[in-house]
Amino acid sequence: MSSDQKQLEQYVDFLKSEDLSFGIEDRSLRYIVSETLASKSCRALMEDSNANQSGLGSSHLLRIRRAVYRYETFYDSSRKNHSLWSDTEKIMAERFAHRTAQTPKHIPALQSAFTTLSAFAQKHGRIRIHLKQPEKARHLQLDHLADHTEGCQDIPPHRWFAAARGVSDNALWMEVLCPQEEVKKALGRLTTQAYTEELTRSIAKPVLDHIAKRSERQVIRTAAESLYALMSKAPINSPVAGLATDAKHIYVKIVGDRIDNEHVQFSTNDFQGVRDWLHRRRIEHAAVVRLTRNVTVAPLMQFLAQHGMVVEPAREAGLMKQAKQIPGSIKFAAAEVAARRFRDPLEGFAGLESDQLGLGEYLDRVDPLRLKKALEDARDIAAWERDHGKKQSPSARGISGASVLTDIEDLRPGMEMTGTVSNLTHFGAFVELGFAVQGLVHLSELSDHFIKHPSEVVQPGDRVRVKIVAVDQATQRISLSMRMERPAKAKKPLEKRKAALQALDKLFGK
Repeated sequence: MSSDQKQLEQYVDFLKSEDLSFGIEDRSLRYIVSETLASKSCRALMEDSNANQSGLGSSHLLRIRRAVYRYETFYDSSRKNHSLWSDTEKIMAERFAHRTAQTPKHIPALQSAFTTLSAFAQKHGRIRIHLKQPEKARHLQLDHLADHTEGCQDIPPHRWFAAARGVSDNALWMEVLCPQEEVKKALGRLTTQAYTEELTRSIAKPVLDHIAKRSERQVIRTAAESLYALMSKAPINSPVAGLATDAKHIYVKIVGDRIDNEHVQFSTNDFQGVRDWLHRRRIEHAAVVRLTRNVTVAPLMQFLAQHGMVVEPAREAGLMKQAKQIPGSIKFAAAEVAARRFRDPLEGFAGLESDQLGLGEYLDRVDPLRLKKALEDARDIAAWERDHGKKQSPSARGISGASVLTDIEDLRPGMEMTGTVSNLTHFGAFVELGFAVQGLVHLSELSDHFIKHPSEVVQPGDRVRVKIVAVDQATQRISLSMRMERPAKAKKPLEKRKAALQALDKLFGK
């Protein structure tokens, strides 16, 4: 067997071990892997007759390719050490045993103890975060993690990356905890204080590495799924208006076949003038973006919504970069970009790098090449599905409200509003309400039934009805809920509700 064939078999074995073969033949799996490694695009692979014989759907293909990118990273690095990624923990166990053994005959048992306890800790152990430099942690807004303890299997990516950032900044350190009886069980007859302490300390690295790899995988998957959901929104076939506002003016520009490129400028409070101008041109959809941070777009958006328009706050990430590529006034260019993004996200977000899409947190801490490939695949699939006539997500987007709210100070717990989901994370969904800050619907507040991920309920671009749970004026944080009113007998005690809100506040403080 040649080295290339051996490599392919290793990829196939890895996919099977990750339960990502989806029951297709090894021959088809090898072909998909080889074409992916040869940099064949996801769209080209979907149109490849050999790959189509496998019968894989687009979602399965995306998962396989993300796994191939992941294994490729570890395979390339492992060749430098003349070992496979799958053998990394075995090598750690060997090094631990040879370094620690008081006599050579203890080496096999110590290797086994290391492997056993590491596997246990990954599933059932706990991770505790300690302050190393309290002042530095406070400066980095990480002091809320002090003495935080959580299951190794349960720690969410956002908390892991926050803690990992603290470690890299020399402000925190992390400890892996295992019950003493499990340590003794792993060591067996070799249980001594020296071996116990050394084993407990040494398994921290493979356990933390395991959490880091899992968190990175989840962050990349979430970003790719968010982009796919955004790109899959059905385009609006009628002209769309883009509105860019600063402290003095509202800049309006229309994008569409009938009256493309018409534009006009109004004073910042002339909402009626904007509405009348758009109404005469039969414009029913508008996207609004603020040009300065101290401006709120909520009053304008809600005025237009109350007069029958579908209005959406424009995603600000990367918008000005695109606007600078359009000749003429940067303010009208910003309005044009906002309109193009609303009218057709697949076209409107074209040409932006991954860190300019606003798809999630901590993307700067994951492997940039794997992230780029995963996002390219997501965009490819969305384009392929559109070209092949797949029904796309309905364009039920926009924002509306019963009253005009001008600032976060106007919000009160219990108020209901309509907003647009702007982004998903593993701990919830961020919702644009038209204010300078977004609100967060925590995972526990997205549904009345248990869900593992926000994508089970909402997708970026969805219009949702939310209730204000809490507003923190000092930190400018808005906590939201999408849960239905519970019957009185099913309500939790006030103390539990208060604790949940405190936990949410702590989450916001990451």
